[in-house]
Amino acid sequence: MNIILFNETEINHNEILLNDLRALHIIKILKCKIGDSIKIGVINGLKGLAKIEKIYENDSVILKIIDLNIIDEIPKIELILAMPRPKVLKRLWAQISALGVSKIHLTNAWKVEKNYFDSHVISEDFYKPLLIEGLQQSGNTQLPEVFIYKRFTSLLNYLGKPSTSIKVLADPNSDIHIKELFLMNAKSIFLAIGPEGGWISEELSKLQELNFQLVKLNSRILRTDTAVISLLSIISNLN
Repeated sequence: MNIILFNETEINHNEILLNDLRALHIIKILKCKIGDSIKIGVINGLKGLAKIEKIYENDSVILKIIDLNIIDEIPKIELILAMPRPKVLKRLWAQISALGVSKIHLTNAWKVEKNYFDSHVISEDFYKPLLIEGLQQSGNTQLPEVFIYKRFTSLLNYLGKPSTSIKVLADPNSDIHIKELFLMNAKSIFLAIGPEGGWISEELSKLQELNFQLVKLNSRILRTDTAVISLLSIISNLN
């Protein structure tokens, strides 16, 4: 953890009591002592510094807030991801959050196995701690919102709303490389990544009708997790 995150409701008279994995991390990994300062942040709020006020024998820690005066920008990228295999998504939650997106849209598609949506990995109780884990790794406070579409048409309805966003769709058959796009001044970006077997032609057409531009990372066909991490990294650097 490069920042200790907490909910605003955990603050009590400018102090925070930790008695979970965050406390263990402070004691066992960071090896902090009373009086040491650490980076802290409110989920979807301000970040700053706190002082270790007390350390108890039961591995509880009390933090005293020094200041909270820095706010992280909300990431510009909204990720649209055809529902991958649950074990892949399990690995991706924290990585996506660490790389920085404002919203994650998980959608059905023709080549998505329907039973994927029965998996526990898309329950908020499962993915929210992983998203927070990614934020604590990256030192950020802005928690991505998650939306799940069991029908592809529901996603299209969302995307059909008026928007000035730049919309890109990963396709290894495109003639345009992702680095050729001018994203420097983009206020928001939609990035769509299909299932392992790719979008079918009808899905591609529907997305292109909504102004999605096909771009490639390279001519190789990548696994979902590799494509997500690579494209998010590149786009983040381009804007």
